[in-house]
Amino acid sequence: MNLEINNIRGIKKANIELNGSNTVIFGPNGTGKSAVIDSLDFLLKGKMTRFMGEGTKYLPITSYGGHIDSIKTPEKVVIKAKILLNDSEVLLERNFAKPSSLKVSPTSYKKIVEEHLETAKLGQHILSRREILKFINAEAGKREKQILALLDLNDIGNLRRDFVKVNSEADKELKNSTSNFEIAKNDLCVLISVEVFSEESIIEKINHMRALFKGTPIISLQPEEIKSSLEPYLPGATEDALTNEQVENYIKSVRNILEDKSNVLLKELELKKLFEDIKTESKLRYYSAYKKLFEAGISIIDKTNICPLCGKEWTEGDFKSYLEDRSKEMELSKENKDKISKLSLDIKKKTDLLKDDVKKLLKAREQFQIDEIDEKEIENFFIIINKWSTIMLEPLKYFEEGKWPKEDFEKAFNKLFLEEQIINPLEKILKLKGDELSEQQKAWDTLTKMEEKVKKYIEELKKLENAQLFSKRAQKALEYFNESRDIILGEIYNDLEDNFVTFYKELHSEDEESFKSKLSHNDAELLLDVDFYGKGMFPPNALHSEGHQDSMGLCLFFALNKYLSANGLKTIALDDVVMSIDREHRKSICDLINKFFKSEQFIITTHDTSWAKQLNTQGIVSKRNMLHFFNWNIDTGPIYELDEDLWDQIGNDLDRNDIPAAAYKLRRNSEWYFENVCDFLSAKIPYKGTHQWELGDLAPSAISTYKEYLKRAKVNSEKIGNKEKFENLKDLEKNSKEIINNAQIEQWVINENVHYNRWAEYSKKDFEDVVEAYKNLFGLFMCNSCNSMISVNRGKSDPTLSCSCGEIFWNIKK
Repeated sequence: MNLEINNIRGIKKANIELNGSNTVIFGPNGTGKSAVIDSLDFLLKGKMTRFMGEGTKYLPITSYGGHIDSIKTPEKVVIKAKILLNDSEVLLERNFAKPSSLKVSPTSYKKIVEEHLETAKLGQHILSRREILKFINAEAGKREKQILALLDLNDIGNLRRDFVKVNSEADKELKNSTSNFEIAKNDLCVLISVEVFSEESIIEKINHMRALFKGTPIISLQPEEIKSSLEPYLPGATEDALTNEQVENYIKSVRNILEDKSNVLLKELELKKLFEDIKTESKLRYYSAYKKLFEAGISIIDKTNICPLCGKEWTEGDFKSYLEDRSKEMELSKENKDKISKLSLDIKKKTDLLKDDVKKLLKAREQFQIDEIDEKEIENFFIIINKWSTIMLEPLKYFEEGKWPKEDFEKAFNKLFLEEQIINPLEKILKLKGDELSEQQKAWDTLTKMEEKVKKYIEELKKLENAQLFSKRAQKALEYFNESRDIILGEIYNDLEDNFVTFYKELHSEDEESFKSKLSHNDAELLLDVDFYGKGMFPPNALHSEGHQDSMGLCLFFALNKYLSANGLKTIALDDVVMSIDREHRKSICDLINKFFKSEQFIITTHDTSWAKQLNTQGIVSKRNMLHFFNWNIDTGPIYELDEDLWDQIGNDLDRNDIPAAAYKLRRNSEWYFENVCDFLSAKIPYKGTHQWELGDLAPSAISTYKEYLKRAKVNSEKIGNKEKFENLKDLEKNSKEIINNAQIEQWVINENVHYNRWAEYSKKDFEDVVEAYKNLFGLFMCNSCNSMISVNRGKSDPTLSCSCGEIFWNIKK
């Protein structure tokens, strides 16, 4: 892939030749390196990750993605690329005027190009420093959404949300149906003065009234049975009028509810307490792995009250008791959901029943023509009680959204208001009126009203049964979906897990051979737990260092990329992502790339020149693909050059007869080179508190270690009877001896040149011999096939020395 960038971010115009190979772009901050990544990002998906996500609402790509001079001419903001597909050259082009349109030439390749770019749309081809911990430190709920979106499995998340929504609606319907059924039962009890509802007691009362009209007993509670076979009796009251007895019963029902006020208020307090627990639980849920930490602490804590993890003394009472209580919190919170459902239903039934009773009593006031009442206070009463009835349908939602009323629940049970405004006036009129109907007249009116009430009761019973069935099915559907989802996603997450662990162990093989991880679902959350040195599974940001977290972020990115790009895009961009990863583990990153990503093309940016050179010495990038961005200005954009080969640079100095410059380059680059050699060979060097070693410290140690390893490799190949390898190593030993001797003979020349400035004594020819000697010496530590530096591998088996491609492979066991 080769790129032509026009007017994107800080780049006016740039031609970046990647040559289909891994490339590193290095240089100081602010020189335009990331603009290359942004350009690639835009080419592949028509968007820039930089302008997506939180904090980018007011940063549209069309306004801020182009060069400052091209904001008003989006058609001039263009990225072009030349790629190879099936050994054919294909041209890609995209511009800001039509960001969603990708031009492909020849057009016959458009379909295959679009298929390859499908994974690019998911955004897992680029990892920046700000994104490296996106999945590691994310809240579990956000992680689930992000990874499902990344895996192009949003439909699963959306479907689950639909099931949850249906479940929530079923729960609300069940609460409403239960409450309405309670009201229907209460109306029957009030109508015929029954204390505790049962169909048998209702039928018994009906039969007692039927006997007054010489009717036979009924055995089932059906509206058509209530007055069946009875001779019509002329009623003295209208069908919807309330009898004195009914009014008295509704008054009694209201007072019973008011008597139970303290119990209802306690339930509301208990509900709020549970919400606080849930709030705590939402914080603890992600840290549920701490339970194991608490248990471990409990098992090893002694009487000193010293924390076994941090070594500090616990001064807030008994530390062991504290840990035990925190551990129990994890278990108790699981019961909260059922408790909330029961408490909220109990409260709703009471509020709805009180509301219905008060409505009936207000109807009685109208019937008896009682006019004096505070309409405003009545209106406020119904506002309050309706609000609480609605809240009890989804109490947790209202609490979490901060809509839970703080004071007025008790106002719904305002006994003084209900007694003075409604009950007392009714009781007064009832005493004055007395019974105006005969027993038969009252019985006939009651049976007539009973027909409608029983009909309502049966309707509400049917609705309740349907709501219970709906709720049960909705709950089962969600359970079955979660089980199926967990099986399907479990397989995917297992693959991710395996690769994540493999990659992480590759980076930290020296101390985390037993590392493991667990991706698991908990409702709408995706939990990630990792092993902490065999002490248990914990969230990655709980105990691991920042450098280890960065390693995990990188490894999870690689695992996701491996899954997504199996049959698609093979380009990976790493934008300055190794800032907190130390030198040794950067070497392991190179090993990981060489081992697992040989078919991918990497584009890596960094402000760290040492990391750029390390990528070269370990064979990740060649010299021809090292781009040095050394400056930038707003008019020209990045000022960059290919990182010229050291020997070419020295040759240019010698052509100008500038021996001092050539000697300086050779010495400084030799120091850097042999520092890497010592690192890769685990060579011993003199300790210096300044950590500043010179060539005289590094080169002899590197050479002596190399000779020792070569000697061991020769002995081991002879032991196993590998004559061909033994002879090759024998020849190499002879040649290397000559190369090393030549370099050592000439070493004093460089030292004297640099330190004593005796340039005139050395001719161009003299120094060319020095350069040739060191060039050959450098070559001893490099593989001619893959151009990587040889390094020691110390696994569980015998130690070996090898290059990246395996062309050089020595057994260096003592």
